[in-house]
Amino acid sequence: MYHVNLKRGGDELAFITLPVFAALCATWLSGMNFPEQNNIWHIPIVLNFGNSAEGPHDFYDKSFGNFVSVFWLVIRLVATEKNLQQVFISIQLAGNAFLSVVMYLFMRLITKAPAASSVVAAGFCFCYGLWGLTRLGYSEIFVTYATHSQFAIIFCLLSLWLLVRNRPLQSGILFGIAAATNLCMMAWSALACGLYLVAVAG
Repeated sequence: MYHVNLKRGGDELAFITLPVFAALCATWLSGMNFPEQNNIWHIPIVLNFGNSAEGPHDFYDKSFGNFVSVFWLVIRLVATEKNLQQVFISIQLAGNAFLSVVMYLFMRLITKAPAASSVVAAGFCFCYGLWGLTRLGYSEIFVTYATHSQFAIIFCLLSLWLLVRNRPLQSGILFGIAAATNLCMMAWSALACGLYLVAVAG
């Protein structure tokens, strides 16, 4: 098993640039959509419709205070009606870029060749374009809209990466963050990590 050499951070950063660039390009190619799908529920939370002076103050909008990811409460701190679209597009771009870095980190667990890791991670960024052709092309990975699930995936994968590198404390902390972001996603990832621990223990 290989890992990122922190002492050569400058060299690793150069190789990470390719998948990040690929993630941004893939995002632009697949489309920048706002609002889309689950955003219709995210927007009332981010703009705090239920507790705003203007409203609406109906039961439906107020119910969002009981069912919400902590992720959107953080976004609420910077989002306004004027910058809402820019914030959501930035979330989409950042999520895809960070996910490409995680892909690179996992590839570096397998091989000590950073160039090959960089190319493979960059290739993963375009998997959403395979939608309809393969199951790999339809998931919450590299989606075409801003969603907290994308970041939950990042946190969960990083937790597994840290676990593989024998850093259980840091892994547990990220699992906690993932749970606050998307509890269901964390539960499935915890199962995967549990199976990994059973495998290495045996």
